[in-house]
Amino acid sequence: MGNPNTEHVGAFIEAIAPWAHAYSVCGLSYLGVINDAGWTLLHGRLFLGVNPLKAKSEQFRSKRIVAGRIPLTNSTNGHVDLIRSLSLNGEIESPSGTLALRRDDLGGQFFAFNTPFHQAGLSAQNRLSVLVIRGRSRFGLVDQPTTDWELRAAAEPYKNLSELENAYLLGGYSGDFTVIEVVANQVVSIATDSSVSGTRARLAILAAPGLDLNKCRIGYRVVSNRIVVNRGSVAGDAIKWDTKVNPIRGSFELEVPQAAVIECFASYSDCTQHYFWVSDPQYFQNPFRMALQAADTSLEVLRDYLFEERQERREARHFEHGVAMLTWMLGFTVAQPGATPRLSDAADIVAATPKGDMLVVECTTGLLRAENKLPKLIDRARAIRSSLDASGNSHVRVLPVIVTAREAGSVQAEVPSAESAGVSVATKETLHDLLNTTVGLSDPQGLFERLWTAVQSRVVSEALE
Repeated sequence: MGNPNTEHVGAFIEAIAPWAHAYSVCGLSYLGVINDAGWTLLHGRLFLGVNPLKAKSEQFRSKRIVAGRIPLTNSTNGHVDLIRSLSLNGEIESPSGTLALRRDDLGGQFFAFNTPFHQAGLSAQNRLSVLVIRGRSRFGLVDQPTTDWELRAAAEPYKNLSELENAYLLGGYSGDFTVIEVVANQVVSIATDSSVSGTRARLAILAAPGLDLNKCRIGYRVVSNRIVVNRGSVAGDAIKWDTKVNPIRGSFELEVPQAAVIECFASYSDCTQHYFWVSDPQYFQNPFRMALQAADTSLEVLRDYLFEERQERREARHFEHGVAMLTWMLGFTVAQPGATPRLSDAADIVAATPKGDMLVVECTTGLLRAENKLPKLIDRARAIRSSLDASGNSHVRVLPVIVTAREAGSVQAEVPSAESAGVSVATKETLHDLLNTTVGLSDPQGLFERLWTAVQSRVVSEALE
């Protein structure tokens, strides 16, 4: 039986090998803490990419904390030697000296995990491969709130450790271990200025310099009135390329029905790297989205309420408003009883399909059980169920849904217990996917059926175990 660590590292390297030579923008970010044994690496991240990274280049240093980023020169093999070295030694060389991961007590080894499709990439519709090299627990290395107060006293002050991590592109990790992450980004993508105008679609693909353009491909599904009316692909040798720009841009045109919506796929060497929805801004097929865009033209406010893309949401109630607007765009009839001060103990959102089936929605910007959100949701759904039964509406199905602004990875430990209690869980990734679907005609009943079936299947499985 092989070494699982070696197998995971090998699988990661093999997966990116066809395009690794195109990774021209690479760097190492790190966060370390000083202790009796010297510098310990809390978090390291090796970026393999093709787009310039907006990150600080200088090093941060306080009494006990160090952070920084080291740019790396190009590598024809995707820094394979460095990746293998990190997996074996767990060390990063910084201006402050060697930063080393804590080794596990059992044999002093590290644990490697390969994630070919990371959730952060899935939420952005990208292929994001991540190799995690894990050391021992962080426990005892960072004393809080002492560390945050130390950072505030630095020559270059930071509010807290989280802000420092974000400044050096280390944000997003929610685990309890010392880790090094190797992040491999996509090398081709659908250009966001791809467009549909009338009955003509202009689709474009962006490719990193150095790739074999003949191995690129654009796939597409043309959707009109909820029906896929055309699907196909265009290989690299049939795409018109402009090699004088960086990234290289390829394009082609396609005849489509009026007001069509197109789902496009960018692939390289038969591996999908990115997908993107393209539609005619004058003819969105979803009237609810068009109505909202009359006030929020680019959905900037909605995106800030849901994802904090440009501005932070000022209060948790804004997240509830964002979820309510999204639910309405999906075709549900929506009420927000919990937003009314005199009904603050009611559900945040109650949404109904055209047939009358109901979603009872609780929103949270934190964990599922924060502020007893999950137990409250279950109680509120039961109360609505009882009221419906007493009024002769037993045929109406009621599905409790808890929606969190957090990514799936940060609440994964809580999801099984929620689903076993008959609750559907929606995360940041779910919201991204649902927002993307609003470019086409809404199907609230179909969405309800999918959610209902998934939850009921889980409940039945739990009962049989």
